[in-house]
Amino acid sequence: PTQEQIAEKLAVGSQSLKQKMENTIKLAGTIEKESKKLSETLLEKNQLSFEDKKQIEQLLDKQKKLEKAVEEIKALNEKNNFDKEENNVLTEELKEKQKQIDELFNNVLDEKTKELLNKLQQLIDQNKKEQTRNELSKMQMDNKTLKNELDRILELYKQLEFEQNLQNKIDRLSELAQEQKQLSEQSKNKNTSAQELKDKQEQLNKDFSNLKKELQELDEKNQELERPNNYQNPEKETSQIEKNQQQSKQQLEQNNKQNAAEKQQQASEQMQQLADQLQQQQQAGAEQESRVNAQELRRLLENL
Repeated sequence: PTQEQIAEKLAVGSQSLKQKMENTIKLAGTIEKESKKLSETLLEKNQLSFEDKKQIEQLLDKQKKLEKAVEEIKALNEKNNFDKEENNVLTEELKEKQKQIDELFNNVLDEKTKELLNKLQQLIDQNKKEQTRNELSKMQMDNKTLKNELDRILELYKQLEFEQNLQNKIDRLSELAQEQKQLSEQSKNKNTSAQELKDKQEQLNKDFSNLKKELQELDEKNQELERPNNYQNPEKETSQIEKNQQQSKQQLEQNNKQNAAEKQQQASEQMQQLADQLQQQQQAGAEQESRVNAQELRRLLENL
């Protein structure tokens, strides 16, 4: 598969994971509010009514769904990791960040939370109002903590996804620069068919046009982050590359292979310069982000 196809496949898995996390965060928030409300209601009662027990049972069902959702998130994260490993898309630095996120995922739901469910079930069966109320308060706090942890992990995951996507674009830019350079060499050869060269140039124009669009979308995704990266869509540079590619195609249509070769060479050099520029931005941004995230990860792991 091409780099573009790999990126598309990984984007589907990533979107699925983010959606699942967002839904789970909402569910944790709902349980937090409902357990708090129930606990306050029981404060004014002497014993558990049939309606109270029914509401607690419903809350326990939601908590079980929440646990299942967290396990599904972990499984989905593992599957995505396998796809990334298989396609060798992560640099060593990004692998380290993914490892830290995995560690957070694995610690996000501890055995105490599972024990709390069993305890609550026993207490309502035994009609112990005060102890039930205490456990509901614990459930409220547990879900508040879980919601905050998942929220932070989701943000870290989005940041990793941005860096991974940017690296994919950089790699593809370098590949296209090489292909454009090779085509420039072929255009200098008098024996090469102008039609064949034009067909190849059209494909490169199409590939770069797709990449230009993705770089724009990456800018939009970056702005959605809590702490956007130092990245701006390189519109000026990409427009200049497209202009040279288009002119090289026009020259080939007129059978001016020498002029076409010059424009192809310029486009190739500009692509590589842009790839190098983005790589430098990526490294500078990653260093800054690493310092901030190292503090956040330490704080999160200490609270787990």
